[in-house]
Formats: sequence, structure tokens, C-alpha cells
Amino acid sequence: MVEKLGTELIFTFTLRELPSNPPPVSFSVWKSFIGSDTATEANIYTEKNLSASFEFRYAKFQLDFSDKFRFEVKFEGGSTAFVVISSRELERQPRMVLQLARDEAPAGCLEVETSTGITSETVYLKFKGINLADLDSLSKSDPYFRVVPIPNSHSCLYQSEWIQDDLDPVWRGFFLPKDYLHRDRRDVNIRIEVFDDDGNSSDFIGA
Repeated sequence: MVEKLGTELIFTFTLRELPSNPPPVSFSVWKSFIGSDTATEANIYTEKNLSASFEFRYAKFQLDFSDKFRFEVKFEGGSTAFVVISSRELERQPRMVLQLARDEAPAGCLEVETSTGITSETVYLKFKGINLADLDSLSKSDPYFRVVPIPNSHSCLYQSEWIQDDLDPVWRGFFLPKDYLHRDRRDVNIRIEVFDDDGNSSDFIGA
């Protein structure tokens, strides 16, 4: 199934009035799903060499209004300041200034400007697991999958939500730009890797 005119988000971030004691050391963007108790946050961007302004293209997925983003500034010593916002809010207000909070106190501002890029075509994919291996001793596996290109398998085109205690999971459908699957007049081979989520670690089920 091919959907015309898939969308992507292009973020431009500007940091303002951040505390300097201790100094900030990194900025990250995390994504999860609105209204999902089982979806873990996925880190989709990290900037360690902080400057006043930088850009990030969120080009791996079609814009989904069920997405929510957490923008996080980490400080030396491990403390963090953050703000959470939905993709629908970003779409409605392409430029806004967000208040960061650290330990429930104000900790500077983040100006976010978003614009929409257009991909030529997107492909809709949906996966179901059948009789997956049970790697948990007291319960069933909590499976999720990753889509990685071959041979460049260190990158990830998509990572699904995890589903608790289910050996026959039906994951959410998702979109990929068609260019990710066909480049230079050649089809791109992809590998589907399935894992059991164990909180801080994951066990490989199969591919």
C-alpha cells in the first residue's frame, strides 16, 4: 500500500537562559505514543556539542498525531531539564517558546521552530508476530521489532512499540519513505529484528 505525499518534521532548536551551574552537557529528543502505557520512549536525536541553535530532521517516519516528544537538557552531574509536547501541538504552532523544568523549577527556555518536508511517496507497513519464543521465566516475552537496512545494519529505519506478555503481537502500522526501500534503481534489503524488552535491556528473539 503506497500513500502519496508523506510528511516529515524539520526541527530548529534554540536554547535560551539555561543555568550555567552546573553547565548543560547534552540535548536529546525522545519520542513515545500518546495514551500508551506500554510504549517505551525512543531516543531519536542527541546533540552533545551544544550551541545556541541547531537543526534536526525527523525524517524516519511519517508525521503521526499520536506521537509525543520530550525535549531534554542534561546537566553535568546527571540532573535534567525537560518539556513534553505532542506532534499535534507542534503542527498547530510551528514556532513556540517552551519553558524547561528541572526538579519542578524553571530551567531556561527552548525555542522550537518546525517546518514540514515532503517525501515523494511513503509505504505503509504492519507486522504481526506468530508464536514468538518466550524468553521470560515468570511471564511471556514483551516483544518489539526494529527495521534495519542491509548492509548498513547499524542504523535503524523504524523501531516499534513493545507489547506486554504477548507471543502473537500485532504492532501498530507505520509509514516509511519509499526512498528508504529503493535507492539508485535498486531495492534495499531490510532485516526485521525482534527483541524481548526487559526494561533496561533487551533480549534478541530472532530476525
